[in-house]
Amino acid sequence: MIDVGPVVIMGSKQSHWKKRETMPKVEIEIERCKGCALCVDACPEHVLEIGKGINLSGYQHVVVVNPDACTGCCRCAEMCPDVAIAVWR
Repeated sequence: MIDVGPVVIMGSKQSHWKKRETMPKVEIEIERCKGCALCVDACPEHVLEIGKGINLSGYQHVVVVNPDACTGCCRCAEMCPDVAIAVWR
């Protein structure tokens, strides 16, 4: 792989994906989270996991453990039945 600015050349094929200027950010609204872990299972990059902390409703909530791996795909937010996740890109 050769890095030539906004274009990455891999072997003989060229990829015209532009590099991100900012990294995606995952925010968890802890008090809405019921710890169902659907988002943990949905994340292909293993950004989330169930934490050890407990929210005011008595649930173990999800925490972001690997923020640099987030690609901003939003699968976690789409899977959350409690709308407790926001992904900023």
